Amino acid sequence: MAFGYCSAISNLGKTRLLLHEVEFPTDGEYAVQHSARVVLSGRDTIPYLIRAKGAAAFLDAHSHPFPGVPHPSLTDNHSAARQHASLQGPAPGAALVRIISSADGRIWAGVQTGPEDPEPIRQVHILGRTGIEVIVPVNSTCDGSNAFREMDRRTLACLGDGALSKTRGLAVGLIGVGGVGSMVARLLASVVGELILVDPDHLEPSNAPRVWYAGTNSRGSKVGAARRAIRRAFPHLEVRSCVGSFPSRATNNLLAGADFLFVCPDHNAVRFSASRFAAENLLPLIEVGCGGRAVDRELSALGYHVRLQVPGGPCLPCNGLDVSKLEDPSTTEAKKQHGYIEDGSEIAGELAPLTTRAAADAVDVFLRYCTGYSGTPPLHLYNDSLHLKTLDMTDSYSTQPGCPACGATLRWPPTPLVGITPSGHKGRHIPSARRESLRAPIANRDRNC
Repeated sequence: MAFGYCSAISNLGKTRLLLHEVEFPTDGEYAVQHSARVVLSGRDTIPYLIRAKGAAAFLDAHSHPFPGVPHPSLTDNHSAARQHASLQGPAPGAALVRIISSADGRIWAGVQTGPEDPEPIRQVHILGRTGIEVIVPVNSTCDGSNAFREMDRRTLACLGDGALSKTRGLAVGLIGVGGVGSMVARLLASVVGELILVDPDHLEPSNAPRVWYAGTNSRGSKVGAARRAIRRAFPHLEVRSCVGSFPSRATNNLLAGADFLFVCPDHNAVRFSASRFAAENLLPLIEVGCGGRAVDRELSALGYHVRLQVPGGPCLPCNGLDVSKLEDPSTTEAKKQHGYIEDGSEIAGELAPLTTRAAADAVDVFLRYCTGYSGTPPLHLYNDSLHLKTLDMTDSYSTQPGCPACGATLRWPPTPLVGITPSGHKGRHIPSARRESLRAPIANRDRNC
């Protein structure tokens, strides 16, 4: 038996419950304990319920040592209704998450929000340093829409059915769909179940050499053009988009529905905000950056980096992101327009081969993390394009005490973190324990924000 405490995020009809902490009762706390039944005494149960104050949901997990598909007994259902009612004292409006595991590792999972039958949980995501594990409960209402097609034949030869099924069940958010981000979106489109695109910019003639969906005469928003091009190539793929800057109320709400984030902007302030957002929402994140330097108009450096941030590991600042001069991106742009340049050696240019290689490495790290097809993924890759070298910098960085992203302001639990996604809801709102800016209600329920 185990108890846990969850926060929650709701987005466009989907609610993700985030497990932050797990407690295991000691043997002495059980009033009844034998091969077929264990019961925790009422006196010892109360402290676990009281600790749920402020949580969006309370987890009750136990096992059934019987063969066959796990399911709740009549006693389980009767006790759950009483347990949910008792939970409303310390945590009004909180849900009760119920998980039952069988001897062969299968699980039954549901969310109790009242005396009626629980709502089934669609998937359970277990996030770790080396990858993500996806468990589909036996009572899940997954619709099986991730069926393979002829286009998947060569991908399946490398990844296998189980791995591609896993990535097809993921919604991936992408901040920035320019040179690198557009190619990341294109490479992801065939292997994920949903793309969420965020970018405030509009197309310019200079985008054509590096943005795959753009031509010299293309105009309009980047996310709009990307969404149309991706849907033409992959009509079965769900694509949502927002023309807006991150972070903002609209973009935060949209990205709250993602299972994984890619960050491909032009500014460190956006990268830092995304790192905090991912840490607070227990989301894996891959950040990509390209750049170069010149001395007397001769290139002295040109390359890119790919950084992976996973719950419990180094965040982007701990992994080398420079946060010494953070400012609003609009301020930086205004300085450039007025001729104020802080570092004259940096070049405002990228080559299409460079951005394409950066995107390819980033998506490869994603596939390694999500499927394990080629071992443990690196946390930090650095590519020196001038000298054709790629370095694994994973061992060069570690989580730093007092970090502005994951130190004093955020708590990183040392235990494995689980994201639980119910298959749907009946109009009830599961309150979130997160700060208001990250859980504001969504006003527009269209596919685009």
